[in-house]
Amino acid sequence: MKTFEFRPHVHGRPKSKIILIMKICTFILLVFNLGLSASGYSQQKKVTLDFKNATSKEFFAEIQKQTGYCFIFNTNQGEQIGEITISVRNKSVQEVMEEILRPTGFSYTFQNDIIVITPKMAEPEKNILTGLVFDENKQPLPGVTVLVKGSSNGVTTNTKGEFSIKLQEKDTLIFSFIGMESVTLPYIGQKTVTITLKSSKKELEEVVVTGYQVIEKRKLTSAVVSVKGSDVLDPINTSIDQMLQGKIPGLQAINQSGTPGVAPKIRIRGSSSISGSREPVWVVDGVILSDPIPLTPEEINSMDNVNLIGNAISFLNPEDIDRIDILKDASATALYGVRAANGVIVITTKRGQSGPPRVNFSTNLSVVTRPNYSIMKQMNSKDRIEVSEEMQEKALHFNKYDPSEIGYEGALRDLWERRITYQEFNQQVKKLKEMNTDWYDLLFHTSFTQSYNLSVSGGSDRVNYYISAGYNDQKGVAKPEKYTRYNALAKVDVNLYPNLKIGADVSSARVKSKRTHSSVDLYQYAYETSRAIPAYNEDGSDYFYTTKEGLKNTAKDYYSPDIKFNIFHELDHSGYESTTSNTSMNFHLDWKLFSMFNWHTQFNLTTTHTNEQEWVDEQSTFAQSKRLLAYGVKEPDAKLASNYYTDTELPMGGILNEKDYRGQSYQLTSSLSYFQTFQKHEINAIAGIEINSRKMDGKTETNYGYLRERGHKFAKIVLENYSKYRNTVAENYPAITDTKDNKVSFYGAFTYTFDNRYSFNFNIRADGSNQFGKDISTRFLPIWSISGRWNAHEELFLQNVKWLEVLAVRGSFGIQGNVNEEQVPDMILTMGGMDNISEEYSSTLYKVPNDHLKWEKTQSYNLGINLVVLRGLLDVTLEGYKKTGKNMIVTKEITSTNGASRVAINRGSLRNKGWELSVGLKPLNRKDYGISLSFNTSKVYNKVTNADKEQNTSYTNYVNGSVITNGKPVNTFYSYQFDKLDANGYPTFKNYNEQYLEDGDGHKKGDFIISSYEEAYARAFVAMGSREPDLSGGLSADFRYKRFSLSSTFAFNLGHKVRLNNLYVANQTLPYPQQNMSTEYVNRWRKPGDENRTNIPRLSDDALRIGEWNDAYPKVYPQDLKYPIAASLWEMYNYSDLRTVSSSFLRCTNLSLNYRFPEEWCKRLFLNSLNLGFSVSNLFVIKDKALKGRDPEQISLGARSIPPQQTYSMRLSLNF
Repeated sequence: MKTFEFRPHVHGRPKSKIILIMKICTFILLVFNLGLSASGYSQQKKVTLDFKNATSKEFFAEIQKQTGYCFIFNTNQGEQIGEITISVRNKSVQEVMEEILRPTGFSYTFQNDIIVITPKMAEPEKNILTGLVFDENKQPLPGVTVLVKGSSNGVTTNTKGEFSIKLQEKDTLIFSFIGMESVTLPYIGQKTVTITLKSSKKELEEVVVTGYQVIEKRKLTSAVVSVKGSDVLDPINTSIDQMLQGKIPGLQAINQSGTPGVAPKIRIRGSSSISGSREPVWVVDGVILSDPIPLTPEEINSMDNVNLIGNAISFLNPEDIDRIDILKDASATALYGVRAANGVIVITTKRGQSGPPRVNFSTNLSVVTRPNYSIMKQMNSKDRIEVSEEMQEKALHFNKYDPSEIGYEGALRDLWERRITYQEFNQQVKKLKEMNTDWYDLLFHTSFTQSYNLSVSGGSDRVNYYISAGYNDQKGVAKPEKYTRYNALAKVDVNLYPNLKIGADVSSARVKSKRTHSSVDLYQYAYETSRAIPAYNEDGSDYFYTTKEGLKNTAKDYYSPDIKFNIFHELDHSGYESTTSNTSMNFHLDWKLFSMFNWHTQFNLTTTHTNEQEWVDEQSTFAQSKRLLAYGVKEPDAKLASNYYTDTELPMGGILNEKDYRGQSYQLTSSLSYFQTFQKHEINAIAGIEINSRKMDGKTETNYGYLRERGHKFAKIVLENYSKYRNTVAENYPAITDTKDNKVSFYGAFTYTFDNRYSFNFNIRADGSNQFGKDISTRFLPIWSISGRWNAHEELFLQNVKWLEVLAVRGSFGIQGNVNEEQVPDMILTMGGMDNISEEYSSTLYKVPNDHLKWEKTQSYNLGINLVVLRGLLDVTLEGYKKTGKNMIVTKEITSTNGASRVAINRGSLRNKGWELSVGLKPLNRKDYGISLSFNTSKVYNKVTNADKEQNTSYTNYVNGSVITNGKPVNTFYSYQFDKLDANGYPTFKNYNEQYLEDGDGHKKGDFIISSYEEAYARAFVAMGSREPDLSGGLSADFRYKRFSLSSTFAFNLGHKVRLNNLYVANQTLPYPQQNMSTEYVNRWRKPGDENRTNIPRLSDDALRIGEWNDAYPKVYPQDLKYPIAASLWEMYNYSDLRTVSSSFLRCTNLSLNYRFPEEWCKRLFLNSLNLGFSVSNLFVIKDKALKGRDPEQISLGARSIPPQQTYSMRLSLNF
């Protein structure tokens, strides 16, 4: 039985008085129970209290003392209220009671001067609101958060988009979903509502995906740029890396070729290695990717090399990409360890979401225009024949052989030998001048490209799925070229329990490509072949011309027919095909332990297979040139032409080059993450282990005697009969690739955030590799970073600045790593064949061991500022960084007594610093119309600070930019210093002379100015700049009006240089009749005095060779040098500063118009949405006129690549 205590007085008063007061209070209480109301005035009495850990009895007694109020409560209630701590001054009793009882579960009522303590009554049932949430396509949205503003009261929508929530009057609901604009709804008593959420780019503003973590952007301390996959899609490019040009600040995408399937050069914040790969790491859904075939860093980095197979990302269907995150500084990349000095590109592919099945279909149909002569500065037939006429007038002769059976020279010979009359000769010359064969029309065509993509996604509360298939068929503008890709992807996620989720992803891709043989570059052929040469005879048969003299032995009066060439015949009898397949299986588990821990485990298995076949049959001119005999000509008798048996490289058949690579990689990642918030503090931590293993098996071989037309068989050739062929076969034995790369890594990250204002982050990773196994101290390399962020807009002094939405400052410091997979500490031998003299197998020392070889390291600093004002009207990000590379692996020359001349050491150093700026502007944003503008740019200052330069550098290294020089950027190339034309029209160069030309200043005429090749190169060459741009960026403009949208994108690269196409052919003086020439030659030197008006040299049959001169003997040629710096003066002219121009450009990469059909139309077609778009790519390019028609991104001729061409596309996408 409960006992009530009445406390009208403090302790210590007489008991009789207490009883009296109890009776009075009881009487008053009965009166009040009859219906009297409490006085409002009594509730406003003021008290002053100061208690610390007081009992309820003490607390109530003090209030009674100051106010005279009586308290009615039972003993249990007093104990449950607990200790009271309060300090107030001149505060009403009502306010004090509410403050004390609010957290206790008790309430109170005033009955005049009596305060009754009672348990809180159950609140009356709140109003219930039900509703549906849809997306813009009228599809139900499951998983939408419905939250009462300012409280934790909230629910999520089910698979049908339905929700039900209890509310109170004046509540405000917030509907939010990642990737959608939030909707606010005041509650005014309505029973049901229907909400539509619209797509928004705020998904990218909310989180960043690093591959190991998903980080809220307001806590991001790193340099990361995020874009949606749909924002970078374009209809013509087959791979996502080709689509990134001009869209990411700090990322340079150099698209050197428009050939289907070619991988671009990607640089993030400059080149971060001297000898290692400079390409970034690609990560897809947490899996680190590897290239399908083993390429050396030299092949990857070279600006003259094109990767025709594609890189690690080439297999991915761009339509499956959900988002892309580019990690740039040490804080962002630290968790990727030694692979991340060049940056990391993280791709997240689409996954299924709860809801009914959604079917998406899209198709792109494109037409690619072919190249033409309108922009190519090449001679027409008339100009080219006039060159031949001048050669004849000046009695100039070919210096190798006389190819005079075709063109003007052929007609002239027929005239001399009286096979035609002078009138017929003039008619033939007139015909040649008017011929103008259009090689670009004959070898290229307007190509058609098509792609189709289908995906189905959906799920329930327990199971989500995403299934897609893609087909891409891209015919190159070069007639033999074709690229085909097939993609399939399936993803399933299963919620076994509320805290346990598993998933499996399976993807497969197959790529087939067809191109010309490596000896045939159609673009180069069309550019360099005379338009006065026909492609076909008048009867329609192929027109052949001589490219090589036939085998002859004048002593025995033996002459075989010349070897002739026709481009279409060569295409019919040679070719290249490659097939690459990729299969990846990914399994993951997420287990939420308690409320703060999450365990994530992922296992991936990826297999790749690449097969390349390049072939020529015995009818090809390539094979005939190796054989030394024209097709159909029988082998000569050894007595007549013994030189055939000693010199032929291919007695029978053709050649089949085959490469076959099979790769298999495993990746196991397991991590435990921790997340906890308490009051204003937030802690996020992760620790994990990653194991990677990659094995590559391959075989490269060249097979001779290939008989393709005879069922792909091989001719039996007796090696003993052909000495050079025997040596050729012996030197081209099959090469076996058998590599295995194992890595084990431990990583961790810790992030602390206080009051959403300050964030601190620490990352660390330790990588261990079997590549560095000799010295235990170098086996593991710790990579770490520290970083911080200050959200200044959350500070009190800025909270009243209404126009300021975000003002944040970020800073980071850390260590990035890199590993050159070509450099290992072990001794490497090249196993040779049988030595004919010792009759033992021979081996050659390929690499000298270095037990102390270790990882390359890069110290990285980053400072960034983010500013968003006026609700996103202006969004600005500014970054500054500095990267210092140390322990760069370089090659050092050593004495030959070690068995080899070079060894790899960690002695190089490199520095990159720069800034990045991105600006987004939305000056107009209304329901039916809007304008959105964006601009980004970045500047990088790259410099080699210690090259430890090799001593045996040749002049070709200076010319092609492969030489590494202190104080210069990587890929700096050099040119000879053109001076002028002399009085005879020959080129002269500055600092060409090795000897003083006159006495004076302590030297005599003839004394040598230089004493080494290094001094000769330093004197002769001048640095022209880098072949890589140092300032790059892009801009875009989007205009929206009702259902129409117009978008344009531009990309620019500035600050780099390129050489013009050569005017002179190597080792040749006069142009052969089948060779075309640049229109520059129209303005050539023709007579004395022309040197004052032109810098184009004269026509000459003088080779102007530069030989090596022994100063103990007279010079053979006047231009000979003790330290030759070139092969000839013509070569120096090709590679002079006169022939070097800026390759800076601004390109309109895409202009597109899209229309979204009305919902009523879609319903009639049983569709949720329907969109139609038209676009043109590579619309125009602004470039230096000095390029003379050359595309600024075009690679050097001979690489089987085609510059970017104009493309017209149509895209249709629908959803049902």
